[in-house]
Amino acid sequence: MPANREMLEGEAYWGRIKSIKRKLYALEVVLMIAMGAVLVISSQEFSLDPLLLPFDKLLGFILIMILIIMMEGFVFRIMQVQICKSDSTKHIMSTNSIRRGIIIAIIAAIIAVLLLFPGMTANVEDAISYNGTVTHDRSARFQNKDPMAL
Repeated sequence: MPANREMLEGEAYWGRIKSIKRKLYALEVVLMIAMGAVLVISSQEFSLDPLLLPFDKLLGFILIMILIIMMEGFVFRIMQVQICKSDSTKHIMSTNSIRRGIIIAIIAAIIAVLLLFPGMTANVEDAISYNGTVTHDRSARFQNKDPMAL
């Protein structure tokens, strides 16, 4: 096979890395969907009558899987940076990776706060709840303790 510019730059390995990454990500998405469904259905909170789907456990599992996918993406990015020969390409790839990492960290922090939010609302609701008897002249409001479940 003749050595051309792409072969000297390491482009022959880019295709292999991208195909491995694509296959691995597809496998993890299928795993995430299948295991998420098993987790929701096998949960003790799951019921069909009335319909209750515990999405808080599913979101926790998805957050862990996204963290694993991020780590794999980091490893693949390191492999791609090592293949690059020019410093400008390495710099551009590194700054793009940093920017993507910051965005994903912000999204993960928002999801983590949303996962902790139902516990916080339960504590606030218990602190301001009313204990007593309900009569025909006194109204009462009933709420679900788990706002993330449907």
